[in-house]
Amino acid sequence: MKTWHIFLALFVNALAIHDFQDLRQPTEIISQNGALNFTFTVDVFRYIGQVNYTTRAYYYHGVGSIPGPTWRVKAGDTITFTLKNALPPGQSTEYEHNTMHSPDTTNMHTHGLHVNPYEDDVFIEVHPEEQHVYTYVLPDNHAPGMHWYHAHHHGATAFQVIGGLAGAIIVDPVDDSIIPPELSNMDEIVMILQHMKFDSDPGNGCPNSENFVNAFRPYSYLEISDEIGDTLDVNPSLANTSLADFYVVNGQYQPRIQMRPGEKKVFRLLHAAGTHTLEIEIPGCNIYRISRDGVYRSEPTDAVDVIVLIQASRADIIVDCPRPGTFILKSTIDPSRDNIVSSNVLRYFQDPILTIEVSGDELIMPLPSQLPPLPSYLSDLQNVSRQDIAGQYRVDFGQLRGPETCNFGINGMLFRGPDVYDHIMTLDTIEEWMIKDTGPESHPFHLHVNHFQVISTTYQDDPNQIVFEIGEWRDTLAARDVTTIRFRTDTFPGVLVLHCHYLRHEDLGMMQVTYIESSPETDTGDHGTGSIGQEAEPNRGGIKHSESIELHESDINSSGQFKSSTYVFFTTVMIVVLSII
Repeated sequence: MKTWHIFLALFVNALAIHDFQDLRQPTEIISQNGALNFTFTVDVFRYIGQVNYTTRAYYYHGVGSIPGPTWRVKAGDTITFTLKNALPPGQSTEYEHNTMHSPDTTNMHTHGLHVNPYEDDVFIEVHPEEQHVYTYVLPDNHAPGMHWYHAHHHGATAFQVIGGLAGAIIVDPVDDSIIPPELSNMDEIVMILQHMKFDSDPGNGCPNSENFVNAFRPYSYLEISDEIGDTLDVNPSLANTSLADFYVVNGQYQPRIQMRPGEKKVFRLLHAAGTHTLEIEIPGCNIYRISRDGVYRSEPTDAVDVIVLIQASRADIIVDCPRPGTFILKSTIDPSRDNIVSSNVLRYFQDPILTIEVSGDELIMPLPSQLPPLPSYLSDLQNVSRQDIAGQYRVDFGQLRGPETCNFGINGMLFRGPDVYDHIMTLDTIEEWMIKDTGPESHPFHLHVNHFQVISTTYQDDPNQIVFEIGEWRDTLAARDVTTIRFRTDTFPGVLVLHCHYLRHEDLGMMQVTYIESSPETDTGDHGTGSIGQEAEPNRGGIKHSESIELHESDINSSGQFKSSTYVFFTTVMIVVLSII
């Protein structure tokens, strides 16, 4: 890092000590004439705030920030983005998959964007002193909404995201008239929630039958820095030594915003963290949910008491506070939700996260009666006929048991590399997947490139559907019992990555690669670099089209286990496959 760069970063940060002050919006980079062109440099950064520490950040025009700038684009735009890695060289480029490694190698993932997977390629490696140019072409009918970007180098994802390498992406419609005037008249406030933790919880981190939750516990930045072999001196300095575990909003600790009585604002909440689940409440104010994971509902909900934000999720909410006063946006642990959200190990309490000061004359603002329509690739799949479902797949999240085992896997396996496809699909068809997780915690399931619709669940402890709603579109979902989802393999052939978004689990192997083939009529012959069909590694857990079976919730008993006939089938397949290898 150049000397002038260090002094500039320190100077900018010295001016940016803004805890307990008015909430600031991240810098916006806005597309013009259908294009957004910019460069980010990843470099060493000294964060100044409730805790001062050395980490990595995105620099834009020489200024680093946590979070990074917001990208603001329209459907149909082309984003040309150069990622430069200015971190110090010298780290080893040799590593094993499913270990924490390579703290200074990075890349980029556009979480939630419906774009070509060959561009949103999380297996690209940008080493120190290297750069890579990404080009994302948004479809003309891309849905409007908020998404985000973050580093996604397997083995360093948790470390870099927890360290601050993340920011928001907002997609606006080409035709602004699809936004109802009641909504467009409201101010929007981007709120990026990031977790900073510099203390350590007890536990050895290695799950076994007696100590299962340690694999889920929130690890501090210092612990993960040591685990990954980071050579930078984190050198944390706490403003309050009793406060070493907290959330910030747009990099600020306990900021405030101003509102008038009755004024409605859109809070665009992004949970840019890889560990906790937040349960957002604003007592005394009204909350109306209008979108999840960047996809609008058909109309606002009635007023709700809580917004559950699992790892990586987003929610757009309309908020109004009817009377003057001071109101608190906080994350609570309400005992009435003990069986709904998860056990207490990943639930989070902070009061306040943000303060709302309400004063002045009353402002009357109506709610919109409807919200922007969804594009065709997000049309309702709840009532499609069985014959219209081209492929099915089961994703079974679980712990890999054994005396030396400290990992979780998918379908009994760890990640086997980017060139092994666990499931093959056909372009422009409908897929139905069953996501299974019957453990004491909810693994957050995330699917790249394509949003999915929640069809059904066997989970009975959330009758009010506060964690997720049947029928809503998501890209990240709390896996509980057995949940059925559907999605279209729309527009883009290629690699489709899925993983647990408790990011340490992803780094340690809780990830799979699937593949969408072009249809015979449009097949270009480009099948990527992975193994497909007969040349693939044994399809352990995958279901090829030629051997599809139907999976139904009737195959699941009341305890969430697959019934004997289905279980025997999968067990037999596993035994045969394992005998071959």
